[in-house]
Amino acid sequence: MALIYESIPTFKYSKLISDLINQINDALTTCDDNTDKSIRTILRKNSHIKSIQSSIAIEGNTLSLLKIKDTINGKIVEGPFDEIVEAKNAIKAYDLIDKTEIMSVDYFLKIESIMMWGLVDTNGFRDGKVVITDGETIYYEPPEASQVPGMVEKLFDWCSTSGYPLYLIAAVAHYYIEAIHPFRDGNGRMGRYWHSAMLRKQSKVFRMVSIENAISRRQQDYYDILEKCQKKNDCTGFIEFMLELTLSSLQSLSRILEPRMSALLTSMGGKPMTSAQIMDRLGLKDRKHFQSGYLRPALECGFVAMTEPDSPHSPSQRYVRLVF
Repeated sequence: MALIYESIPTFKYSKLISDLINQINDALTTCDDNTDKSIRTILRKNSHIKSIQSSIAIEGNTLSLLKIKDTINGKIVEGPFDEIVEAKNAIKAYDLIDKTEIMSVDYFLKIESIMMWGLVDTNGFRDGKVVITDGETIYYEPPEASQVPGMVEKLFDWCSTSGYPLYLIAAVAHYYIEAIHPFRDGNGRMGRYWHSAMLRKQSKVFRMVSIENAISRRQQDYYDILEKCQKKNDCTGFIEFMLELTLSSLQSLSRILEPRMSALLTSMGGKPMTSAQIMDRLGLKDRKHFQSGYLRPALECGFVAMTEPDSPHSPSQRYVRLVF
């Protein structure tokens, strides 16, 4: 079914959506009640790195979290030229995320010009036809280029007047940025960026959460639900999927805001450490308890990174606290 102007947006306010909204509101309250400022500061910085790295990794960028951190800190890193440019663009865009005017089409175009600088021939709305393929199979044809400006305007008008919580509006905006496919390239990055920017306007709690990282960990599910909803021209399933990821991220955040994470933060220095060294500093003997209660939640929230992420069980594996 082709996307038409009048169908923006199309979704059903399902019971699952209603239940998830209630649970998200409760989770936001739980996370907001925590007063450990040192943990909050670290998590905000780590979420920033995680969001940048995860969003471009979904597009095939191979730079690690540590390389993104080094790039942010002005260090020279090795990697493919296009990937370095892509990372630097994303860093510049995400530096503006808390100032982003989320209901402004002009600002939308401004961020795209930063995000895709040097990666496309011309910035701005596309002026030609595109098709979305998987190999030789065409599974989605976005609207004609002439329809793009009007559709984006309609989407932003709805977002500014709908009255729904911003975390639901964010999912709708994300979906339709993908479905309208307003740009020659970078639509996925822009959809995820706008989703994140809207979440952060909802609550400062979301500054400690990387929705981009949550998506990257379920990347195939993300693509599958996009394709399914695009075929039906109904984004209900995508909203449900994104609200589930939002809730899961908040639940992970609530765990990492517990006092044990303060202890982990204090125990880790600035240099890479083995799990045994960290356990020794924490005074822990039970390896399983350390893995499930400390290390795994910290890795999931981007608080700690592996020095060898592609070989998680390597004997030479070390863990580093992601701190600027």
